[in-house]
Amino acid sequence: MKILTLYSTSVNTTYKNSICSCAALFVFLSTVFIVVAPIYLIIHISNDLWYQPKIFYEQPSVSFQYKYILMGEHGPSSVDNSDYTGAVDGSSSLAVISSYGHFNEITETWQKRSTVKFWKEDFDHNNIADRLHLQFTYAALPEPLTYLNIFLELDAHIKNHHCKLHIPSAVIFSKEQLPPNFQSGHITYEGKLKLEQKASFYCPYFMRNVKSNFYFELIPSNSTNIKDYEMTSISEKLTRNVGFIKFEKTNSIWDRSSDDKIRINLCVDIGEMRTRFHATFWQKLMFFWTEYLAVLVVFVFCFNKLKLYLFSRQIFRAWEIIPWKKIY
Repeated sequence: MKILTLYSTSVNTTYKNSICSCAALFVFLSTVFIVVAPIYLIIHISNDLWYQPKIFYEQPSVSFQYKYILMGEHGPSSVDNSDYTGAVDGSSSLAVISSYGHFNEITETWQKRSTVKFWKEDFDHNNIADRLHLQFTYAALPEPLTYLNIFLELDAHIKNHHCKLHIPSAVIFSKEQLPPNFQSGHITYEGKLKLEQKASFYCPYFMRNVKSNFYFELIPSNSTNIKDYEMTSISEKLTRNVGFIKFEKTNSIWDRSSDDKIRINLCVDIGEMRTRFHATFWQKLMFFWTEYLAVLVVFVFCFNKLKLYLFSRQIFRAWEIIPWKKIY
């Protein structure tokens, strides 16, 4: 019958010397070096070890707050220009669809027969909207529109494993040019929401209750200052934030019709967004510990080979003790 090797042990050769010997000093220094060198190496290679952000791909939960301004311009006058006159003197240079009562009173051009429709689609049935649809309808206008200014305030939340952040979000169009002599028809703007980040977000964790804060008052409540409703002013307030979600237009479609209405359609896609968060203390500790162990294994292996060579060649003198091998 063939005999198989079932278990084997290596012969451990022991080297001994006094604590005041050069060999003992070498072993002590090499042990300290093995423990400390990986730390120095990791810190030297990764200068931003403790500031590495954690990246998540999350789909925000977005809803429409029914706060909107749609300004159709009939002529060269513009609410964004310093020579604006259509809002104060009651002229007909603007056709306004707005949810802001004070703005409607200032412009005096609110379209009473206008309508606003909103609906959303959830393609994967996860209770998070994947696409938003908005439709603004102008009744008969005295002359063709030339430009559009649009503001829609959205409510967006991004959630990861540690916290949930409320992110400022808006759709802003400033002086979007329309086709010439456009007095009736359909205009569809297609696009997606995009997250802009100036710095990583903060989430609170154990013993550090710090969370990113944002500026949400894009239009002051009950404001009667026409400047507060300008698209440039609203956009400037939105971009003050460390992070915000904006609309990025990808396509526009228009066609004329025989009726006396203008329908403005917005199709907003909502996908996963690349979001940066500051790593928590435990995440940083995990990153460091993983890298440290990986480097430590290499140092331990190399120095064990070095010590074996030095002691076996008697470069460092020491008592060599080889255990007797028992024979049965």
